Amino acid sequence: WNDWIIASIKPLRNSIFLLVSNALKSRPKEDDWKDVLFYDELHFGLGPEHTQYIVRKPGERYKSDCIQDRRPPPEKEEKQKLIHVACLVGWNYKKVWRYNIPWYQNNDIKWYINPPKSPDLTVVESAASIFKYWYFAEPVWSKKKGYERVFEVFDQFVDQEQINKWVLGMPDRLKRCIARDGRMIGM
Repeated sequence: WNDWIIASIKPLRNSIFLLVSNALKSRPKEDDWKDVLFYDELHFGLGPEHTQYIVRKPGERYKSDCIQDRRPPPEKEEKQKLIHVACLVGWNYKKVWRYNIPWYQNNDIKWYINPPKSPDLTVVESAASIFKYWYFAEPVWSKKKGYERVFEVFDQFVDQEQINKWVLGMPDRLKRCIARDGRMIGM
């Protein structure tokens, strides 16, 4: 598998292989993962996140009622601002809150780093992909509305039953990673 991997990522994936092997040895069964919480910090931008594609009829390109202005209204001009939240998920548990200091540092929690190059090995990344998809479904221009949207989307679209399935699937994720010599397995 050395042929395809980016040289700078290879040592990281090798260390992930060792980490995964140890995690599977210490937690080989599905139920062993019910007391594990998965944590991440998420950052959301304000404004539209995705390119808008517009299909017009021939000759309508410059008609005034077919032109869309995607800039924020003048009273809502908070460009290039971010909102920051922390997300914690696990068996029958999900929580999101405004981010200040890393949660694990304030709560004397044993933790291990799950590098950003291995989102396939953590439940919170699976939840975050759904979370971000729905957050960016419509533009948000102010921090206040951004935080409101974060909490609304998290409650509505991050499903606890699905989180529980991902938690119980951790031994399988780890086994697939080991079978692939530490390579990514997809989510």
